[in-house]
Amino acid sequence: MISLKKRIEYVQCPDCLGYGYFETEVAVIDHRGGGYLQEVLEICDRCQGEGEVSRSSVDEDEFDLLDDE
Repeated sequence: MISLKKRIEYVQCPDCLGYGYFETEVAVIDHRGGGYLQEVLEICDRCQGEGEVSRSSVDEDEFDLLDDE
């Protein structure tokens, strides 16, 4: 019964789409080759890696983004 309550109070994070992390690029300095971009996984700041956020913390506009998926 706890999981049903959790589903009512929490929704998928609109920033990471429920994954809890996202992929980003970080500049790496390389003095010989000029540097490059390296792909890294970052923990989502909004949901702290949980993939879900409180329903009250999501704006109405963000609900529309979640419904499109």
